[in-house]
Amino acid sequence: MRDIRFLLKTHYTESRALIIGINAYKNAAPLSYACNDAAEMRDILVDEFGFPAANVTCLLDEEATRENILRAFFRFTKDDIGLDDRIFVFFAGHGQTLTGSRGEIGFLVPHDAVLDDYSTFIRWDDLTRNAELIRAKHVLFVMDACYGGLAPIHPSYCKHQQAL
Repeated sequence: MRDIRFLLKTHYTESRALIIGINAYKNAAPLSYACNDAAEMRDILVDEFGFPAANVTCLLDEEATRENILRAFFRFTKDDIGLDDRIFVFFAGHGQTLTGSRGEIGFLVPHDAVLDDYSTFIRWDDLTRNAELIRAKHVLFVMDACYGGLAPIHPSYCKHQQAL
């Protein structure tokens, strides 16, 4: 039986975000607005949604390496993340699609990706599957990348649907 106290809570204990924007790629064509979009998203979260600035990690351009992105994402799996925290993940940058034996697979392209080495990309569903390791029941992913239509979230990955 569910404890009704969790359903009636009207606030979040903590609000945390990972914001990624990449205009200048090491090995890919540049983009024009990804960093602006990321910075604007960061400002909206802090100014309008009450996210503490210290809880918002913003990785722009050369900071947005594969290693840094994954490290920042897995930071959400630590024990200090509570059940009633809200987590927001935003990516603005290049995406890539590959056709696998069961259909198309979407990837995010970090700053340091090598375009002919897919092991340097971040597979979209790796992030959504690894969200299962995050204790917070409020997790929202927003992706602004080419081929982003390949990033549907499977119902088993949805923790809780709720607007910010």
